[in-house]
Amino acid sequence: MTKIQETFTLLNRAEPSQTFQTRVLERLAVEQERISQRRFFMTVAGVVTSLVLSVYGVYAVGSTLVQSDFWQMLSLLFSDATAVTALGQDFFLSLLEMLPAVQIALVLAPLFALLLSLSVLVTTDSQRKYHFA
Repeated sequence: MTKIQETFTLLNRAEPSQTFQTRVLERLAVEQERISQRRFFMTVAGVVTSLVLSVYGVYAVGSTLVQSDFWQMLSLLFSDATAVTALGQDFFLSLLEMLPAVQIALVLAPLFALLLSLSVLVTTDSQRKYHFA
């Protein structure tokens, strides 16, 4: 038993050479930068896509609101305020029924994706710029 222990203590520790170690660390740094660039460009693509979808969604909801009777009912609030006051609850319930809620909900999804993409973009950009882990 002591013979084995003596043999292991006499052996030099197996450590990589300095040139091998620097080459491996340089390759790791290059690969890390490549991953960081890929993540950055994917995030930028997500921001652009969600921004385009958000603008289109807002345009679609705006055109739906213009075509619906929602604006005509809302104009009664300013033109005939006494009738609106007398029939307040019924007026506001009718106004809510005419509101295109589905289209508004569909606009909120790309807006949420836009905010999420911007958050990831800021985090990714700061990691690329300042080399955080």
